[in-house]
Amino acid sequence: MADVQRINGNAYSWSSIVIKLDGQRFFGITSITFNDKLEVGYGYGQGRHFAPLSRTGGKYSCDESKIVMRTSSFADFQEYLKTRSPDGISIGFPEWTVDSQWVEPNQLALSPMQAVLSRCRLTGVNQSQEQSTDETTVELAVSVMYIVRNGATLFDASRGFPG
Repeated sequence: MADVQRINGNAYSWSSIVIKLDGQRFFGITSITFNDKLEVGYGYGQGRHFAPLSRTGGKYSCDESKIVMRTSSFADFQEYLKTRSPDGISIGFPEWTVDSQWVEPNQLALSPMQAVLSRCRLTGVNQSQEQSTDETTVELAVSVMYIVRNGATLFDASRGFPG
């Protein structure tokens, strides 16, 4: 399917995005970065070409994701994670979901898009302050088990989803 011609050059931007952490919208998120990959192996045999003869199904993985949010938003998210932890104080134990959607008004001819990051866990918190007129932020390191983009995955989901 070819891509759609944009009306007046409109495209998705930061103002198009809606991010929900475990179904709750956090307006203080200022940045999100995530990616996944499928590492395939190659099978070689004899021949002058030295080119691969086969390819494996591959090993799927997600790299560490990053979420940057305002300090006040992090305080609220931290309280939420504490309520989900078994001991009431651990914020690195509970799993949660990130639902990232790009939505524009219908007249712009841009279809809604979605990326769902599943089985996330907080693995790091980077917080620093400096003299500035900017609001302080917190950078979260997030472990993600798998990503579904617009209903599609990089891995073979014919036998179900992981976990």
